[in-house]
Amino acid sequence: MIVGLDVGFGHLKWTTDGHTVHRMPAVAAPTWTEPDVVSGDHAWVVGEHAEREDATLAVALDHERLSRPEFQALLGYVFVTLPDEPLRVVSGLPYSATDADQVIYERQLRQVVGPYQVGERVWKGPVASVTLFRQAQAALIDALFDERNRPRRPELLQEGLRIALGSVPSRGVNSPFVSTV
Repeated sequence: MIVGLDVGFGHLKWTTDGHTVHRMPAVAAPTWTEPDVVSGDHAWVVGEHAEREDATLAVALDHERLSRPEFQALLGYVFVTLPDEPLRVVSGLPYSATDADQVIYERQLRQVVGPYQVGERVWKGPVASVTLFRQAQAALIDALFDERNRPRRPELLQEGLRIALGSVPSRGVNSPFVSTV
């Protein structure tokens, strides 16, 4: 199963069909009561539940957070809720990300391994594959192809086009770029 994953500083968003986008606050906190997800001897509340339960909760604003146990529990929770098939994660990077950033992010996604348990469901991992696109590249792909990978406007692919994509940053500055297809 392909899962599109958008790891934002505020929210975690994911989709498996290209239409329905699930979203939750990108936070998790340890708990001793009513966990959303359990991993080994660690219990976690995630998303809005974590925001309600943990008054000291802080959202980390760096990419190192992906390797922290809290964030891995958050992803484990998402992965448990998906059908029991090998997961092929597709995600994005800011346009300004370096090649080293891409290697680190891919490694962090591959390191999310279980077991994670939600109710009776268990996900053991690992992620079968990880494909990363720069966010602007993903926007271009989405503009050209529908959810079944058919061209939205075939004439654009035959003639070629020049497109400028920009990003309204929530943190920092993103630069527009021009690409020829």
